[in-house]
Amino acid sequence: MVVIVLVGSAVGLRGHVTRWMAEAAPGIFVGRLSMRMRDALWGVIVERIGEGQALLIEPETNEQGWRVRGAGSDRYQPVEIDGLVFFSPLRGATLNDNFTVNEDSHENITIDDSS
Repeated sequence: MVVIVLVGSAVGLRGHVTRWMAEAAPGIFVGRLSMRMRDALWGVIVERIGEGQALLIEPETNEQGWRVRGAGSDRYQPVEIDGLVFFSPLRGATLNDNFTVNEDSHENITIDDSS
């Protein structure tokens, strides 16, 4: 199963995604896609996301059984801790336009809660 989450995207992009996936809630799409179709659809999303954020959660052979891809102006950052992926809200920061987190990534995280 594949899940795509679109936040702050154009209605036209959401309509485009509904050609291949069911919209379970506003901006949340679920369905089964081949890897070829998933990559093609993701390419369109990356091109058209603009100032919104897109996440694609897809099957992977790792501890959690999935991996995540993201594009756009990030509101949540996937963070790997001890081989597990969690989502952390950003505090006014912007990441690069595309990111992929899987079992091979190793990021050190420092959380400052002094504010």
